[in-house]
Amino acid sequence: MSRIARLSAPPSPAFPSALAASARGAGLLVTLALVAGAATLVPVRGELLALIAAIGGMLAVPLIVPQPERHLALALSWSALALCLPLALVLARPDLPLGAGLTLGAAGAWTALACLAGRRL
Repeated sequence: MSRIARLSAPPSPAFPSALAASARGAGLLVTLALVAGAATLVPVRGELLALIAAIGGMLAVPLIVPQPERHLALALSWSALALCLPLALVLARPDLPLGAGLTLGAAGAWTALACLAGRRL
């Protein structure tokens, strides 16, 4: 191995599969929305359950974004979506069509971001 090859930095790994990452993320966002929907049915402390689900979703960054330190914008966008979706659904208490629209909009936004990041890298 030549000296130049040893000194050069390893190439940035490409996003493994944009479709798989977007599907995992969209599935987890729908799951977070279902937990938030169940939290609205809890008469006492439903907001706390939604906050715990939101923090759990934020901590799932390594499961959704492989090597989040190399894909900072994608990791931050996942954290923002995972935090905001359950809290918005619990605090606003929308009816079913609006809640489904918020959930599918967040899942669609994540799918678009993950596919765009996968194509660019």
